[in-house]
Amino acid sequence: MPTAARINSQTLRHMDSDRKVAVIDAINEYDLSNSPEWVRLDGLSTRTEFDSLDAVPEGIFDAGNGVFEAVATLYVVLHYGNGSDSIRSTETFPAHVKGHFEDSAVKIDDVEVDISSFED
Repeated sequence: MPTAARINSQTLRHMDSDRKVAVIDAINEYDLSNSPEWVRLDGLSTRTEFDSLDAVPEGIFDAGNGVFEAVATLYVVLHYGNGSDSIRSTETFPAHVKGHFEDSAVKIDDVEVDISSFED
């Protein structure tokens, strides 16, 4: 029996393995530093460096009508200060990815990163 989750009153189902692999690849190849979300993330330090965005395979769901939602982990390096007095810190943040399929291609529509743990 397929398992399902509900987010915002929407039923999400686990997707078949071929589509899941395509979503994982698209998320892992997505360059968040070229997205609108990056402006907020770049403000976390003097210089924020994008490391990777990694999909969580168990957190990829079919939302119906060619749409998917997924959980991912963002890895960044935060740099503070300049020169010999600078320090750096590697941080991870949870992310929520929304996207859709165009024919067989995966398109990422939105990535929301939860930085609330950093702000507290």
